[in-house]
Formats: sequence, C-alpha cells, structure tokens
Amino acid sequence: MGQYVQLAILGLGSSAAYALLALGLVLIYRASGVLNFSHGALAMAGAYFFYETHIQHRWPYGLAMAFSVAAVAVIGALIYMLIMRPLRNAAALVRIIATLGVLVIIQSIATLRYSGTVINIPQQLPAQVVDWGVKFSIDRFWLIGIAAVGTVLLHLFANHTRFGLATRGVAENQRTAASVGWSPDLVATVNWAIGAGLAALAGILVIPISTLSSTSLTWLVVPALAVCLLGRFSSFPLAFLGAVALGMAQGAVTKWQGAVPGLADALPLVVILFALIIRRQAIPQRGELVHRLPSLGLGRVNPFVVIGLLVIAVIGSLYLPVEWVVALGVSIIAAVIMLSLVVVTGYAGQLSLGQYALAGMGALISAQLVTSLHWSFAPAIVVGVLGAGVCGLIFGAPSLRSRGAALAIVTLGLGVAVQSLIFTNSKIAGGQFGFSIDVQNFLGLEIDPLGSPRTYTLFVLGWFAIAVWFVSNLRRSRAGRRLIALRANERAAASLGVNVSAAKLYAFSVSAALAGLGGILFAFSSASILLTQGYDSLASVSVVMQSVVGGIAHVSGPVFGGQLVSGGLPGGVIANHVGATNGPQWLVLIGAVLVLLTLLLNPDGIAAPMKATLRRLAGKIGRRRPARPVLVPADRSPAVPEGERRPDSSLRLNGLSVRFGGVRALNGIDLEVRSGEVVGLIGPNGSGKTTLIDGVTGYVKASGTVELAAVRVDQLTAHRRARAGITRSFQSLELFDDITVEENLRAAADKQDGWAYATALFPARAQAMPAAVGTVVETFQLAGVLDKQPKELSYGQRRLVAIARAVATAPAFLLLDEPAAGLGATETAELSDLVIRLAKEWNIGVLLIEHDISMVLGICDRVSVLEFGEKIAEGTAAEIRKDPRVIAAYLGTSAETGEPEDAAVALG
Repeated sequence: MGQYVQLAILGLGSSAAYALLALGLVLIYRASGVLNFSHGALAMAGAYFFYETHIQHRWPYGLAMAFSVAAVAVIGALIYMLIMRPLRNAAALVRIIATLGVLVIIQSIATLRYSGTVINIPQQLPAQVVDWGVKFSIDRFWLIGIAAVGTVLLHLFANHTRFGLATRGVAENQRTAASVGWSPDLVATVNWAIGAGLAALAGILVIPISTLSSTSLTWLVVPALAVCLLGRFSSFPLAFLGAVALGMAQGAVTKWQGAVPGLADALPLVVILFALIIRRQAIPQRGELVHRLPSLGLGRVNPFVVIGLLVIAVIGSLYLPVEWVVALGVSIIAAVIMLSLVVVTGYAGQLSLGQYALAGMGALISAQLVTSLHWSFAPAIVVGVLGAGVCGLIFGAPSLRSRGAALAIVTLGLGVAVQSLIFTNSKIAGGQFGFSIDVQNFLGLEIDPLGSPRTYTLFVLGWFAIAVWFVSNLRRSRAGRRLIALRANERAAASLGVNVSAAKLYAFSVSAALAGLGGILFAFSSASILLTQGYDSLASVSVVMQSVVGGIAHVSGPVFGGQLVSGGLPGGVIANHVGATNGPQWLVLIGAVLVLLTLLLNPDGIAAPMKATLRRLAGKIGRRRPARPVLVPADRSPAVPEGERRPDSSLRLNGLSVRFGGVRALNGIDLEVRSGEVVGLIGPNGSGKTTLIDGVTGYVKASGTVELAAVRVDQLTAHRRARAGITRSFQSLELFDDITVEENLRAAADKQDGWAYATALFPARAQAMPAAVGTVVETFQLAGVLDKQPKELSYGQRRLVAIARAVATAPAFLLLDEPAAGLGATETAELSDLVIRLAKEWNIGVLLIEHDISMVLGICDRVSVLEFGEKIAEGTAAEIRKDPRVIAAYLGTSAETGEPEDAAVALG
C-alpha cells in the first residue's frame, strides 16, 4: 500500500501541470468560446524560453521565469488578435483546426531549432526527500500548492472583480456586454494572454521532473482537456480537483507499467468518457447554435477530368525519376486517408483527430495476418480494412453523446491511448523492430515497393481510384443524405426519421475502413512495419489540416491536400534534390502556415476553385447536368393518388408534463388530434407551446403518455416517433443549407431503412418523391428553386421549403411550429389552404402553433389555449373567441409582448 501512496504523491507533479494548463484552457474558453488545442505547445514554448534565458544566458531564475511567462502571454494575445478574432464567427470546426495549426507551427519551430534534442533542466524548487511513512520529494507539494493558489486566485478573480464579471458577461452575451461598455475583443485578448501565461508557467514548473523536448509538453493538452470536461469548461475548482485525481491515479498505476505499457497515458481517455457519460443527451437542445461548415462538394466527378488525371498519374509512375515516383506514392496514400476525413468530417460533420490511429490498426491487423498466420496479401488487406472499420465503431461511440469540440477531445484521447497501449506494446505491435515484410503477391501481381516502386505506386493509385468511386457514390446516396443532414442539423435530421446514432456510427466505420486501407498501403510500402513511427497524434492532426487546405468536404480535396504531406509531392522531391536534412519538417511548418492562411482567406479550401479551373481546361467536354428527377407527374389530377391517403388514426396526449430543473414548463396537458382535422394551439409567449411539440416528438424528457393509434410511443426516440408518423417543423426552420432544396426534400422522402447503408458505396437510382411533396411544390411554386440552396432564398421561401420538407416524410400527424411567421398575407392564405388540403385530402392530422390568431381561428376544427404551461381552454373557434380566460390571458400580457393586443382583437 505504501508504494501506491508514494507513486500517487509523485503523480502530484503531473497534477500541477494539468491543473495550470486546465486553468488557462478554462479561462480562454470562458472568454472566447475556443478550445485551445495549442495550449500544450504554448507550455513547451514557455519552457524553451526559460531554457534559453536561464540555462543558456544565465539570467536569474525569477527574471527568466517572468520573461518567459510574459513572452508566451504576448504570443497568446497575438494568436487571438491575428487568428481567432477574424474567425470568431466561423464554425467551431474551423476554430479548432486553427488552434491545431498553431500547435504544429510552434512544435515545428522547436523541432527545427533544437532537432529533437532532449534537455534536462535542474529543479529550482525545494526538492529534499522526506519520509512520512513513504519517501518522496517535497517539490511535488510545492508544485500542487502553486496550482492550488492559482486556482483560488482565478476563482476569486472570475467571480469578484469587475473584469472577471465582464468575462462572464461576454461569455453569455457579447452584445449585452458591449452595450455596458466592455469590449469583447479586449476581454478575450486579456484572457488569452493570461491563459497562455499560465501554460508557460506550467511548462517551466514541470520540466525539471520530466525532460524538455519538442514533443514532451505538446500533448499534455490531452489530460488537461479531459479535466476541463469534468468542470464543463467553466469551473476552476472542478478542473483543479480533476487534475489532482488524474495525476495521482496516473502515478499509482505506473506500478503496472511493465505489464501494461502506456496505461498511465490512457487514463485521460477514461476521464473524458466519464465526463461524456454524465454530461448531455444525444440530440442538441433547442437554441444550440448551428455554425456554417466548409462548403460541400456534389460528389459528381467529370469522367474526362478523372481519366485525364489518372493517365497523367500512370505516365508519371512509369517514366518519372524513381524518387519522384516514390514521393507520388506517398501523396496518394495520404490522399486515401484524407478521403476518410471527407466521409466523417466533410459529410457527417464529426471532427476526428485519431485517423492515423485507425490507419495503424488496419496496418497492425494486416501485418499480423501476413507475418504470424502467413495469409496472402489480398485477404489480409480485406480483413485489415474491415477490422479498422470495427475499430471505427469504438471511436464513433462517444459521438453519440458529444459533438464538435468535445468529440475532437475524445478522438484525440483515443488516438493517444491506442498509440500508448497498442503501438508501443512489443507483444502486439513488434516493438522497436516492428514486423519484417517479405515481397507480397496480390492476385498474381508481385508487390515489391523497394525493388519495383513504380509498380507499387500504380498499385496504390488503383486503390485510391476505388476509394474515390466509393466516396463519390456515398455522397449521392440515401445514406449520404442522412450524413449530410446530421452534419447540418441533428435535430432536423431526427425529425425526418434519421437515426442520428446509427448515421454517426456508420460514418465513423466507413471512415475508419478507408483510413485502415491507407494505413495498410503505407505500412507495406517498406521492408518493415514500425507502428511507433508515422501513426502518432501529430500525424492525425496534420492530416486534418492538410484535408482542410485541400477541401475537407470535396472528393477532390485529398488530391490537393495530399501534396502537403511530408515525403510527398512536391516536398519530397524538393528535399531529395536540395538535400536538406530538415526538409520534411520545413514542409510540415509551411503546411501549417498554409492552413491558417486558408482558414482566414478561404475556409472552404482550394478544391472548389481548382475543380472549376480543371473544368475550363477540359473544355467542359461531355459535361452535362444530370436530368432533374420528376417530382410530380405532368398529368397529376387533384384527386389523391391511391395509397397516398393516410389511414384514420389519432394522436393523444395524457398528462404530458415537462420540467427544466425546478421549473415546470408543462403541467399535465391532455390533448387529442385526429386524422383529417386541424387543431390549433395558441397562447402567450412562454406558455409552453413549442415545449409541447418537443415533448410529443421526443426532443425533451417528458412525463405522461403519448399515444399514436392507441399505442404508446413516449418511450421511443425522436427518430422512431418520426418514422411512426409524427413529423414536425421548427420555429427556427433548421434547414440543411449546404444542399439544394431538392436534396432537402429527398432527405425527408428517403425510406429510412438499414439497406441504404449497405448499398451506399455503389451507384443507385433516385427514388420518386411522395405525391404530397408535389402538392407543396406546386402550391408554393418551388419548382423554380429546387436547384438552389436554402441560404440563397428569401426568408419567406425558406419557411415554405421547411414546410415542404416536413410534408415530404408523408406523416400521419404534422406538428407545425409557427409556419406563417415572416410570410405575407398572400402566402399565409396559400399556407392556410395547403394545411386544409393536407388534412382533408390526405387525411393528415395537423397540430398548428401560430401567433396569427386569425389564421388559427379561421382554419382549425378545434383550438387549445396554454398559459404558463397549463391548458386553460379548449373548444371551437367560436367558443375560444368568447372564453374570458383566453381574452384575459392575452390582454394581461400585452405590455410584455406587443402582439396580444392584436390577438385580442382577432379573438373579438
């Protein structure tokens, strides 16, 4: 027991580093909403500044520390002003990648200057050994004491000073803070400076108990981010306590380090997963922001351009100098791995920072099959790809309860854990000598990358062409539309019947399989496979950045991004001819700078403009837009087509109640909607109308029962209720802005079966639209905008598209949340006519929430009225007009909303 206590106390040194880094991360996040993945690199920069001043130039300890902290604080302020401020309105994905770019730049500069040299720094704090039953160095208590004091000071600063309160105000509402005289940019800049200074202090304090190198401190950001998650990136004390627990636990488990290598490094992953388990539900809450993501490619490829590029690549592989051919092969292999990011990040919107760990798993499985079981190369590739796909399910599982930055933290942690637990384990991955690979045979073709590099480059080119074909087919498939729907808006995707969890897992699995293929091709390109080299976290981070430069949501993006990899074209060729020792590292640095420039100047990458250029060069030969599928037969009659009319049913709510903490938003609501009728739901603002729809459709946890055709559905998830026939629209529209109006409608009309995932990688014919969609398109004259994206339309047109998309699911019951908001009188009249037609002709039950009281009372068969979460009245329009409780409810809130006076007039 004493040994465990001793090891745990020794772990307090790591605890102090995690705590100081976490304090800075929380401070930066509270002020600017940015998760700074470069925080560990800033700690490393501070440590090197200290080394230069104190060790090299013999400055006094205190002066060297003060200068180093101040220098890194200035760097932190510059990062915000020059990079993060211009990106303040960009998607979270873009801002995360920007911080990764900063990380790579700082690490590359350190590597170029110090060549990876490991430096030992003497301890300046008291370090005498004491014996309190167990022996340990007292410096651990000094370190954790400094972190504890910093925690207390920051907590007091954040909660009891004007600037701290201003920081909280900026985090909650920048406009309000600015209106009272606080500049959000000034607040964010100061907090970035303080946070970066804390990172530098952490680096300076921790290097005497570890070592200083260009990689030693960079990835301390992973455990620091883990403990920040425990405190939800808002609590300094919780982050500190999490750091203490994590560091001591890591220290204690080092006793088993020999038996289980890398166990201590994997502990942050456990912390991350625990934080995710306790934190949030799978579908985002109403009001969560949906940021613009990089532009989305169409998935269509010009065959003339593709054939031309393949011919050029084949000729180059056959006739270019050998070193050029080898570099071309490296670029192609990297492009295969980048295609995996096109699927998971470009299409599905899930940021993964562990792709090279998945690539390594594919390589490991294939290498074991070939070397240990003596399989032939072809089946080993297939099993390796499938095995990587299974590993992708594990990487994707945390995405069911996280998204955005939190998911990036998890996948980075998973990558570190795989690297530590598996790739460095000599029993599993061959250790420092790896696996020796003989010349392989693939379906009669001899694969000898050293003896015949031209053949091997042609071999990987063929695999890349197959992968491009799969990914382009996926983009145009039903499954592809599901991925794009959840990328754009998970709430809206679920409302169309999309199983968000299944779609995420599918994206991660296909992505991992592609990464595994790239990892296998990379591994077998040499005579030995060393999983400790080339499959680390830096490679995963770099490939994301290179994908962004190329165009992370375009199939052609990897063609351009693959040219930035170390050892690929053109960097590999330049390095070979110039003979620069640090050529690959210079390429990494240049690539990171290009990433930042791309994010600032063109976040969509270079694929789109480059494709346009290639089309012009190809003379647009044979380039024709595919014929638009016919939404409605030309001879459609007003009669309802056979099989389209919904059978009689009912939607019944019994005692529906919703609580948010201690606030009861709905209290025991009873309501029934029958097929073929329109039921209105009105009430003053804040009365619980939208919350009722959220409760019925499964977006919030509710008590009571929801019955569809006398069968309870309240235990079903949101997407299962949608598939059962309960579809909704959204007050905020929540359209998929990155795809066309037609694709929005098709995403809703697609059959939600599992077969779509099995066939997604192969060409498929488009299915016909339900006839009800044609009714909406015709009524609202949307035929002329089917090829436009919703963001190109007027607000009124966007609202009509949102209604059309809801109808495209062919629902039994349609819940419309303020569908007439923003529409003119003519459009409102047309909408009223459409609602009546959907109810009477198609036998759809409609629950209508609308502030236009005249519209509600004019078309609804029955009307229910809510006030403060209670149903205060129900009846026909005539009865509601005369109900004194309803009139009092609206007149009593006229001063607050401005609209109830008009409502009272409409009520008569």
